[in-house]
Amino acid sequence: MRSAKDDWGNDIQVIVDERVDAGDYEGNRIDCPENHVLVHGGHNDDPENGNVYYRFATPWYT
Repeated sequence: MRSAKDDWGNDIQVIVDERVDAGDYEGNRIDCPENHVLVHGGHNDDPENGNVYYRFATPWYT
């Protein structure tokens, strides 16, 4: 869990979910689950040939 502030200065905590493998970069499309935010994306292995992955998170206001 990570702490942060939103644009209005409210304290929030973010619970990061498991990594989601989205497949090959070409033609890649990912749907963000309801009530989640996209927090990170990258390549599994080689940036030229590896699959793309994303991490989503659930925001919690404290």
